[in-house]
Amino acid sequence: MDLSAGIIAVSYQRLITKEQLTRDAFMQILIDRNLYPSSILIKIDAAFERGVEHDYFSAVHILIPLIESCFMHLSKLISLDTITLDGKEVSTRNKTLDSRLLSSAEYQQKWGKDFCMMLDFYLYSGAGYGYRNKVAHGEIQIEQTHFGLNATLLHIIMSMSFRVRVDSQS
Repeated sequence: MDLSAGIIAVSYQRLITKEQLTRDAFMQILIDRNLYPSSILIKIDAAFERGVEHDYFSAVHILIPLIESCFMHLSKLISLDTITLDGKEVSTRNKTLDSRLLSSAEYQQKWGKDFCMMLDFYLYSGAGYGYRNKVAHGEIQIEQTHFGLNATLLHIIMSMSFRVRVDSQS
């Protein structure tokens, strides 16, 4: 576990032990942000619940793709281009979160270069953990899923949620 993940894990564990971070409290914070549709909130709640039950393998399998969908959902809310033209005939499809998108000037300007680099490191980079590919290709080992990773992934979702402010919140 890297230093930042260790710090996050210790912080989350202390908050949980002191009953300052509960499933209800975590979810209420996200609900109060008014950023996500219920279809996303239900998945975040399920991932948190799996973590509470120490089923980190399932939690990670929910959280990794959820981070991608949350990021793209929030990107759309802050007016980033999330649609791409595709093929020889004019058609559109949703952009996919990947290293290329995270390294684009447009996304780094809105999200911050450090945040985009951190996401790339955790999710995609061969020089980093590459958890997205490990999960997508069934290569993640049960031993790689633990409280620290679960806390870090939940923290990424929370961090994304506080980086975005939409007009309806003003």
